[in-house]
Amino acid sequence: PNDLVLLFVGSGFERKGLSCFLKGVAWALSRHPKIPLKLIVAGKGNPRPYLSLAHTLDLHERVRFVGAWATIEELYAAADAFVLPTLYDSFANVTLEAAAAGLPVLTSRQNGASELIEDGRSGLIVNDPVDFSEMGERLLEFFDVGWRRVLGGAAREMAVQFPVSRYAQGTIQVYQAILEEKSW
Repeated sequence: PNDLVLLFVGSGFERKGLSCFLKGVAWALSRHPKIPLKLIVAGKGNPRPYLSLAHTLDLHERVRFVGAWATIEELYAAADAFVLPTLYDSFANVTLEAAAAGLPVLTSRQNGASELIEDGRSGLIVNDPVDFSEMGERLLEFFDVGWRRVLGGAAREMAVQFPVSRYAQGTIQVYQAILEEKSW
């Protein structure tokens, strides 16, 4: 209960920036080594290279790979913050899910979902996920519980503006417009 728990969820660990996450955490811990920090990694992917990297970075005691998790809301409830420094993602829906769960979110500009986040207000954005010092600096912000609560509350306020029904209705409207333009 006293640990800061950072959650990473994604399939395709390389593209989702798992190594960037681990290196950013190592950078942050090099500045504050006594922070009781735990990392949960969920999703499909081969954990072996990342376990090896975690050993190299002396994070192996802090990381738990849990695989594909059927009830992801349990992980959101267990976490204090969500991190997805993706190298490319047109829109990582998991970002919006985590925000809706009230988690402060750190993601990269390369995540299309970052367009919904106001940096420093409803989440944190890194410009370059392979810049481990930038990643580490932003992760340090999560070490402040009060700031995490502020970011998490604002993240939830942002996320509830985008319910699934809104996406479904928008998709239907696009299909209807296409059908109306076509002369069959």
